[in-house]
Amino acid sequence: MSTDEPRLDEFEDEDDAPAPAVKPAEVIEEIAMTSGAVSSERLRALSEPDDTELALVVALWPRIEAERRREVLASLERLGDEDPTLDFHRVHLTAIRDTDAATRILAVRGLWEQDRVEYMYLLIEQVRDDPEATVRTTVADVLGQWVVGGEFGVLSDDDVDRLSSTLREAVDDIDEEEEVRARALEALGAHSHESVAELIGEAYETGSQRMRLASLRAMGRNAADEWLPVLLYNFDDDDAEIRAAAAAAAGALLMEA
Repeated sequence: MSTDEPRLDEFEDEDDAPAPAVKPAEVIEEIAMTSGAVSSERLRALSEPDDTELALVVALWPRIEAERRREVLASLERLGDEDPTLDFHRVHLTAIRDTDAATRILAVRGLWEQDRVEYMYLLIEQVRDDPEATVRTTVADVLGQWVVGGEFGVLSDDDVDRLSSTLREAVDDIDEEEEVRARALEALGAHSHESVAELIGEAYETGSQRMRLASLRAMGRNAADEWLPVLLYNFDDDDAEIRAAAAAAAGALLMEA
């Protein structure tokens, strides 16, 4: 047998060779130093950055234009939705105190699926202190995930108390924007403490139309059968949004049952 026979790999198309791995530092530099769109494939390299790579993000982030920061975070959010194996939360975490409110909103949304208690405490501070109501609204939404986690034993009793008291303070604050108060009530709805049921009932009976809507949504998250007659009653409400909220909440209760 001739030793000069060609090997199969000699006929392989060079285009089939694996592309060299993209280094996170290269992507970070590209984001900071160029104005063109960064491809989704390259942005994937920012999933689970190590401490050194994250330090580069922190150092370069303030030098990036606000519009571009928003574009990057929105792209990371889309990628994470499409591929659950990707994890960009450390990048989002660096931007929750960004000077641009829209960027802060995107950054907070990027923490939606996290359950680390230290992140919860960062958001507790933000729902109290952020100067923009739109950001506080988003934070209240995301904190609702920790409320659910608390019901499943993910948080300690002290953590649950701190979280629920923060959201309740937002609901009770008459100087707070109504949308923030409403989202805080919706988030708090999953908490099974009887005081939350009382708060939901009070908002339904005496609150504004927006708070009434929030109370219906909170009933669905509260998973208590006592709300079902109230929800069924609102199936015939004149307001389409009220009817939709009542139907969705009733469906959630029936799924629990």
